[in-house]
Amino acid sequence: MYRFRVTTTEGERFTITNLYQRADVLGTLLTEQVNRVLHGEIAGRLSEGQAVAFGDTLRISGAGLQDGGRSLAWEQYGGYRIGGRRLTIYEAAGGGVWLALPLWEADNVVLLLALLREKQGKKGSSA
Repeated sequence: MYRFRVTTTEGERFTITNLYQRADVLGTLLTEQVNRVLHGEIAGRLSEGQAVAFGDTLRISGAGLQDGGRSLAWEQYGGYRIGGRRLTIYEAAGGGVWLALPLWEADNVVLLLALLREKQGKKGSSA
């Protein structure tokens, strides 16, 4: 089953699902092209101290992660795991779960995971 949610720079939204012929190919190509542009834009925004939204409440900034009113500094970030169609983010101290959310609630999952891997790699441990 494929489900790609797309939001244009003008705020228009549409979803690519299995109703489209070869949705997997279309979604993969679209993701690659969009991520190529967005990765540089997101890196620039983070370096300027701005937070970047990856869903309704999840945000990443140069300081760490925010979800609603809670925050987790990068120094306290203990990695992430994908399983059961969920993204789980852990605290470094004690390995407790800081956030668990269904993957479909996160926007730009590929870029989100790339940023989380980068932060994990800088700490010298694996995801």
